[in-house]
Amino acid sequence: MLPRTARYLDAWAAAFAPAHYRTGVYCSGFEVDDSPGTTISTADDIHQRHPNLALWLAEDSCPPSPGCTLDTSSLQLAQSGRSDALVWQYAQSPRRRALTAACAGTYSGNQCYVPGAPHTAQYAVDLDLAATADPSSGR
Repeated sequence: MLPRTARYLDAWAAAFAPAHYRTGVYCSGFEVDDSPGTTISTADDIHQRHPNLALWLAEDSCPPSPGCTLDTSSLQLAQSGRSDALVWQYAQSPRRRALTAACAGTYSGNQCYVPGAPHTAQYAVDLDLAATADPSSGR
């Protein structure tokens, strides 16, 4: 993270701590090269700074994502890039072509749609896998 982003996250997490809310972050799970032989990700950076924040990771590259499919029986949250992720967004609408070429056939054009609904932007959805039915669990 950029230093100003890290400062914002630090202040945000500190502001919610006294209220005893369970705070979480939606962030990228993509690993990128940092230096020869070393990779980094926003999720790893956030976890190092704030290990108690719940992580909702966006990682829609194929693989590990199967693309636009509702069958999640073979998926595990660890495939998102972190074994401690509470939610994994594995498909986005519209799809990002450079990342989803290997699973392009699972999309209807560029989108995922609500089953049985018209294929219009109004019914396009992102797809997630979660550890529980209510990953935010309130407080």
